[in-house]
Amino acid sequence: MTAVAELDLDGITPAQVEQVTARLLSRDFDQWASEAARVGHCHRPVKLVGQAHTIDKATGSVLSTLDSNRMPDGVLYVKCGNRRALVCPPCSREYGADMWHLLRAGAAGGDKGVPTSVATHPMVFATFTAPSFGPVHAIKQPGSKGSRRCRPRTRGETCPHGKSLSCMAIHPDSDPRVGQPMCSSCYDYESHVTWQWWALELWRRLTIELPRTIAHALHLTQKAARTIVRVSFAKVGEYQQRGVIHFHAIIRLDGPPEDNEPFPAPLLELDSRWLADQVTAAARKVEYTAPLAYRDGADYRLAFGDQIDARPIHRRAGRDDLDGPINPETVAAYIAKYSTKSAADLDPADRADTKEHLARIRAMELRLADGADELYPPGGPFDNPTGCSASGATCSASGATSPPSPVATPPPLPASAAPAAATNAREPATPTALST
Repeated sequence: MTAVAELDLDGITPAQVEQVTARLLSRDFDQWASEAARVGHCHRPVKLVGQAHTIDKATGSVLSTLDSNRMPDGVLYVKCGNRRALVCPPCSREYGADMWHLLRAGAAGGDKGVPTSVATHPMVFATFTAPSFGPVHAIKQPGSKGSRRCRPRTRGETCPHGKSLSCMAIHPDSDPRVGQPMCSSCYDYESHVTWQWWALELWRRLTIELPRTIAHALHLTQKAARTIVRVSFAKVGEYQQRGVIHFHAIIRLDGPPEDNEPFPAPLLELDSRWLADQVTAAARKVEYTAPLAYRDGADYRLAFGDQIDARPIHRRAGRDDLDGPINPETVAAYIAKYSTKSAADLDPADRADTKEHLARIRAMELRLADGADELYPPGGPFDNPTGCSASGATCSASGATSPPSPVATPPPLPASAAPAAATNAREPATPTALST
């Protein structure tokens, strides 16, 4: 016997209850439910009006016609395809699943036409953080080095504004203090926002510097090195609680592709720890002097922070290992999760629990944008809730799972699940090509 569950109507208005009841009792409910399932129960479906004809090419006769007037609500629904979980959870889940399959194939092989042999290639999971702009409350995960307390200090240090620089708390994930500065007056919001604006430029320069560093380590020119080894990557930006982005990337070394082998191993014996050293060295070299926000201001010399981590990816690593090599499926799941997030998930306008710190970041963005219109055109990251549009996933031109192509896009999901497309031009939903 089929169990009957009671509808949970908590949190909806009487008018919405009336609307739900009318829908359930409508004559075309079954057709409407079928249409809702076809678009994956998208929260914000696109509504199309009109006709679509299927025509016989040989005779020119109309074989069938799809008319939106005959559909429930008089429209044809299409998935919104937004990758952001905050906007549309169903489409976001599809995008995340699609991204997971793509990344897992690139890291472990055995899927999407990628051989399992790629798992033996030198490969690392790298994290590139922003520098410090002032001490903030932080979570220290179990297994991390040192005390799990936030900022243990025993000498009673204070900042120039008299606020304590010590915090003996062990913050849980839900603690609203996490990410907040110890002193908002000391925190360098201007440098924070400027770094955030140019974060993608630092990443671009890293993709240029890494092949140079590898060639130098091999005592070869870049041209000669490309005949032996090529760099492939997939990266995503994750926003920390302090409102600044950092990048996670899978970086893999392959050999030059051949007609019958698009994913050969490098032509030299190289291992993942060697690659990790080159990634770290390349990241340390990357710098960028940003244009002045004010004509009488000082230059900003930007770089990645000190916390650059490059861990070897190994298929025999445990999925819950906190140190040492990391399992490819763990990496794929982690990056896929953050590919569905964006700066707007921390936006004061979108979240009721937004911290004062994020509001201060936004205020600084508006002030800098107002004073630097000619140097920082409107529509750039200063119009973004946290000053950066770098949260979308990107892949190298060689692709995570495909031979060199103009644009590397995720493989399709089974059945009706299609790759999610962005509704915001500043939030790329599918991996886009970057030159390496």
